[in-house]
Amino acid sequence: MVEWAQRGKTASDRGDRLLGWSDGTLGRRNFEEALTRYSPGTLDNLPQVTVGFLPGDGPEQHYIAIAVHDWATGELRDADRRRIAVTNCFCAPYAELARAAVSYQDMLAACQRTDLPVPGRKPARVGLAAPLWRPAADDELARQVAALLLTGRPVCVLDANAESAQRRLGFIDAVMSLLPYGMRSRMSAATWTSSTYRGHKFRLFFSDAPRTTEEPDQLVFWGQPARTPLRDAPDCVRDYLRWLEYQIRQPVPDLAAQTDKAGFTAAEVLRLLVRNGVASRSRQDVAPDEHETELPGPVPPAPRRPAPGIADLVSGCADRIASADLAGLRSGIAAIEKCLSRNGSPSPELRARCRAVIAARGLLDQQPGPHQQLAAPLHSVLLRLAFEVPLSYAGYCQLEDCLRDGATPHRALLAEISRLGLADVRARAIVRWQLGSPELSQWYRCADFDVRQLLRELAGDWPREQHARIVCDVVLRYIRQRRGHRAPDGIAAALHACGYLAPALQQHHPRDTQFQADVLTELLRAAYPHGLGRPAVSRVLAGSGQQPTFALLTAVLGRLEDAADAELAWQEYRRGAIACSGLDDDTRRRVQALLTEPW
Repeated sequence: MVEWAQRGKTASDRGDRLLGWSDGTLGRRNFEEALTRYSPGTLDNLPQVTVGFLPGDGPEQHYIAIAVHDWATGELRDADRRRIAVTNCFCAPYAELARAAVSYQDMLAACQRTDLPVPGRKPARVGLAAPLWRPAADDELARQVAALLLTGRPVCVLDANAESAQRRLGFIDAVMSLLPYGMRSRMSAATWTSSTYRGHKFRLFFSDAPRTTEEPDQLVFWGQPARTPLRDAPDCVRDYLRWLEYQIRQPVPDLAAQTDKAGFTAAEVLRLLVRNGVASRSRQDVAPDEHETELPGPVPPAPRRPAPGIADLVSGCADRIASADLAGLRSGIAAIEKCLSRNGSPSPELRARCRAVIAARGLLDQQPGPHQQLAAPLHSVLLRLAFEVPLSYAGYCQLEDCLRDGATPHRALLAEISRLGLADVRARAIVRWQLGSPELSQWYRCADFDVRQLLRELAGDWPREQHARIVCDVVLRYIRQRRGHRAPDGIAAALHACGYLAPALQQHHPRDTQFQADVLTELLRAAYPHGLGRPAVSRVLAGSGQQPTFALLTAVLGRLEDAADAELAWQEYRRGAIACSGLDDDTRRRVQALLTEPW
């Protein structure tokens, strides 16, 4: 059961008051205190959402509160002719929410299906259910905010004016998914607050300007994690942030399962760090909370801080880039080089861990700044640390996974990849194509270029179809450059062995028959520069042992030596299709007979 209250005005009121509340465990005084404590100030842009908690002695007496601040329906006006805003507040037992790790968004969606006031002032029957846990958010700013909250100081998010309240609430959920679920029992947050209201008690809030307080809030900027001031952050922030970066590529259900009520005091944060194996020097890393009392009981000793591992050094390089600390970045690169020299080739597990850090911190993305003068040594050490070099096609796919928003490697990174070497023909074709025409033309003249091998690769499986299209373009560019010269030895045989690539093209581009036909026309021109005679027509359409496609028939018709052979091409297309249809012998013969009889 969810208890509720409604705060606002009537047409005769000049000030807000409690309009109604449920007749349950919580009373009028509880709701008035909660709505006053978690007030966001006077807001012009509605709706907005606030979340908070109502403490109790037992688990069933502790409540999570979520309030929706919106305009009254019908644009009602109060006694002073001002538009009336209404706050609908819902309070659910923390224990009930914790059993299913219900998010703020899920709680809000469930509660908003209830119209207030409920007749008879009864508590609302609301189904609060959600998956036992959700994957942690892969959001660099959310990770930073989660770590900053451990200091006990409020965090203010700026520059999010254009985002909806729903989007901001989703971000608050993302942040809290990166902390033990039990910390929601002491969490307060708002999707918007008035920057002139200095006395609010929110730990995490959005606003259009910093508020003026005796101890400044920690400021972060929407969509700009590089601006977050982490250089002088306490060790607990750095340690927890690194831990999150290592964990983020795998779901972290244990955080959702940690439902014991916990707050943000120094003792409670230290318990969090110890429980999850996060190193911290001492409890002085965390500032005590002025609004809460530390939980009683002995505090576990902080573990000894280990020497930084190589993955820590990678994360440290990202910190140095963010703070434009070139000397520190240079030292970090040298330290990683020393580790590689001393320890040899990293294990697959360590490589995967380092790739996770590289992806989370965007270390291989193109980022303008003074650190670009160290881009080559940084790329070199990261590639040798996180990937097998020379880079194979599988390694290249791993590298693309480390880039944000589906980006492709920028030119400086491609140059370093090329310098370190490429292990197979797929990787060589993709990287040289991305480097541009001069690199491709040079490769075409190299001894390691073999168009027949590329054709065989194109006939194989491709986990990413855009890569197959790139390699196809590499082949076509080569063929066009060779136009007017003798066809490469063995190209006709290589095409014949893979069904002239017709099945592969249809598999990779099923909705683009024109593209298939254009590619096949180019390939047939290279294999049969003078056109296709009758024996060649039969060989291409019915002699490869692979299913001819309509695109292949179209290409053959466009390359006939004699247009009168079009009927033969049609007959051979049908014969090849029937032969490779998978039908049994009797069915094949019956179909063939029917097609050859005059109708």
